[in-house]
Amino acid sequence: MREEYQFYYDETEHSRVINQATITSSNYCDDFITVIVGWKLQDEEMIRRRYEEFEEKYEYRKIKGELKSESFKNKYLQYGFSSVSKNNLEYIEDFLSVFDDSVLIYASIFSKIEYIINQIIKNTNDNVFANINYLKYSLIKTINVYRPQKLIEAIYSENDDFLSILRDFLTEKIKENESSMPLKEAENRAFMEMLIFIDEACKEIKLDWNYESGFIGFKKYLKELGVESYAMVIDREGGKETTLNAANKVGLENVTEGDSKEYFGIRMADMLAGLMSKMMKELSTALIPTDVNNYTKKCLLNEKWFVLNERQLSLYKKMYHIVWEVNNAWYKFFAGIYADDLTVFTSILAFMNHFDDAEEIKNEDYRLQPEYFNAYVCERLLEEYARM
Repeated sequence: MREEYQFYYDETEHSRVINQATITSSNYCDDFITVIVGWKLQDEEMIRRRYEEFEEKYEYRKIKGELKSESFKNKYLQYGFSSVSKNNLEYIEDFLSVFDDSVLIYASIFSKIEYIINQIIKNTNDNVFANINYLKYSLIKTINVYRPQKLIEAIYSENDDFLSILRDFLTEKIKENESSMPLKEAENRAFMEMLIFIDEACKEIKLDWNYESGFIGFKKYLKELGVESYAMVIDREGGKETTLNAANKVGLENVTEGDSKEYFGIRMADMLAGLMSKMMKELSTALIPTDVNNYTKKCLLNEKWFVLNERQLSLYKKMYHIVWEVNNAWYKFFAGIYADDLTVFTSILAFMNHFDDAEEIKNEDYRLQPEYFNAYVCERLLEEYARM
């Protein structure tokens, strides 16, 4: 007899809107993050009791009767878990304690800028460039790092001139980089390749998010785990059934919509998505140079990220266990071409996990840890580039 599984889906709140206002705001996050949690149907009541006990303990934190991912404030995570206060530390500890090996976790992380770039370059192929994915990656990273406001505003206002604005931006950067050669030689080469493709680029883009990508990865995840009999409930948003239709289109079965107030699994997925997205946002912000005129300077995490007590380090280890070890599978995380934020996020967890205790970090001199982490994450990123 086949075992039956139950899954629940939600996404980060800010992911649902892609427009000029969100992408130019100070708290803009490029990552569209969805999380699905699930378990064998026979374990549902056990996990429900565990999660509802957590919710009851933090009744005072509820928003409109629910614990929401908004309860994880970005300011709590400015320096990762080292900036989390004692009360909020306990809150995150208790939340992560709900997860054990009986819980299946899947997450998809896609760049909103990548969604636009894929449409712009859809008519270009590898016959024109050595590797079209590398070209896309370079352009996505360029926009995410430099954040050219004029270009971004043109794209999100659906201005037909956005390609000429992109050409002007790239031409200007090439000229600026000439004073920093050979350090910027590779970047300039990528920019010149981008200029070539612009003439073939597509001007027709749509801003309505395509939800299918995350479900494509989840379908692969189910196959990898050998899950054949399942049902899934998707958080109902706005009554358009857009997400539900996307799940059906990729061939998922027994999928329905539901109210998060009625399904604890949706609330659980929402909370995990929120915690992950806010950590990724703070890491991304910390590793983008604040001096727009000096992008040649190495950008390291602030030393404060590594000034940890035992509970804070233990929290990293808990998160590491959930992300890296609980029901580990190749398709547990599914990302697009541009997955730098995911790589940095998983890297900080792995880096912190290798310490035996907080005293070890201090004894090694925490002031050197930003350099050590930078070397580690660069190695991880190079592995991703090679795979691409």
